[in-house]
Amino acid sequence: MMVTALQWLHGKPVASGAIKLTAEDFIVREDLGFSPEGEGEHLMVYVRKKGCNTLFVADQLARFVGISPRSVSYAGLKDRQAVTGQWFCLHLPGKEDPDFSQFSLAGCEILLVKRQKRKLRIGSLKGNDFELTIRHISDQQAVETRLQHIRTFGVANYFGEQRFGRAGNNFVQAERWAKGEIEVKQRNKRSFYLSAVRSVIFNFIVSERMLNNKVRQIMDGDVMQLTGSGSCFVAKSEELSQLQLRLQAGEIQITAPLYGEKELGTQS
Repeated sequence: MMVTALQWLHGKPVASGAIKLTAEDFIVREDLGFSPEGEGEHLMVYVRKKGCNTLFVADQLARFVGISPRSVSYAGLKDRQAVTGQWFCLHLPGKEDPDFSQFSLAGCEILLVKRQKRKLRIGSLKGNDFELTIRHISDQQAVETRLQHIRTFGVANYFGEQRFGRAGNNFVQAERWAKGEIEVKQRNKRSFYLSAVRSVIFNFIVSERMLNNKVRQIMDGDVMQLTGSGSCFVAKSEELSQLQLRLQAGEIQITAPLYGEKELGTQS
């Protein structure tokens, strides 16, 4: 199931506009939720980049300091067609801090360098701050009205087309991999394909809830999330009445499972 087949929470779009006409129309800033300690065998490097994807910058940083690309980690992937601020973590045990004044890469600027004891892992950040510019809006008033509905009732937080690759290719390749039609040796490709599968399942479950008018009704086994937090738990039958009151008060939200090792799944 791709994005085009999913249900609309507030109805079909009421206006059109253009996004990402320039890189500056999409600005992303990582929020780690913590500050590097200033000591340790890992070197945290904060990079502002334009027109460069995460994997390419990680590879260039590895080349510059003379380490394997596997020794460079990051919390998540960022768009190429954007201006993004992102942390990279270089494993440099027993080595001096490199002189990054000599690092030169078009579209990239190193803003901060600081030591840390722990490796930066995928997903280990508080979140991202987004600044999105929409141009050439066809009906400004209709958009304002729709935004008011969204402020009141929220959005269906689907995974978008970017998660599935160009023309949904990541999911297609994941299916071929699962059937044994292809062999996937590269770790990053395996990660992309598995992520696409998890996201398709998530989107399907969210869409089915809307199709069956269950958007605001908690069911036994639902995955719940504390509002404004990444903390999740599974709803139990004996708690449904109390949880429904908390949902109406805005304390918790209904979400959907992201299947995988050590992840909460909807229980039936």
